[in-house]
Amino acid sequence: MVTNIAQFAWWRCKAREGDLTHWQRWDAFYYMAISVVLNLAFPLAVVLIYIGEVGYPGSKMWKGGSWAPNTVHGALLYAGKWFGVAFMTVGVVKATQ
Repeated sequence: MVTNIAQFAWWRCKAREGDLTHWQRWDAFYYMAISVVLNLAFPLAVVLIYIGEVGYPGSKMWKGGSWAPNTVHGALLYAGKWFGVAFMTVGVVKATQ
């Protein structure tokens, strides 16, 4: 879904007309590109660690029965996911104006 929204932003930015600077034309897409990386890093890490068992059990993001990531890399990836949501919100607003 995130990549589809980024594609939507790309098409909307490409269709912008007028005497615009590069940033004015493509700002929404850049926000969405950052959003894609931040939003997909956490689920990719979960798949690699818990399904693919890459570095498992040493690279677990949850320890001691916690409901939220409580290791450094787990918490950073989780926080990054929410920063990705913020970037996505800004990108969508800019793409639909």
